[in-house]
Amino acid sequence: MYANYLSMTQTSTGVENYPREVLRLVNIERAKAGLPAFTTTQPLTSAADKRAKEITSAFSHTRPNGSNFFTVLREYGVPFRTSGENIAYGQKTPQQVVSTWMGSPGHRRNILNPRFTKIGIGFAQSKGRNYWTQEFTN
Repeated sequence: MYANYLSMTQTSTGVENYPREVLRLVNIERAKAGLPAFTTTQPLTSAADKRAKEITSAFSHTRPNGSNFFTVLREYGVPFRTSGENIAYGQKTPQQVVSTWMGSPGHRRNILNPRFTKIGIGFAQSKGRNYWTQEFTN
């Protein structure tokens, strides 16, 4: 049910809807590339939310405790064989952050990676700045 709720195709406006809009936009990019849409789960979304909060104090793929980003997936019980992460800060809207990621070869590669089928999208705000995360798994 949660995955279906997030994959709705309507455009949302409130900040609380930013993750849903990011999902909609990246799924449009995947469709253009002939790839299936991402699905998500509550544990994966919770992991992405935690990473969004973490990068407000330490903008890095390394977590504040020194571990790799993917350890957050284990922390939330997310099963995976392979994983990836996109992070960003400063973009004001979902459209801006997706455009930034799609304009970066490494970030674009994660979004269009056919091995990744699930995504968690996190969003946090700190000191007037937006922080965005995408956690990818298979």
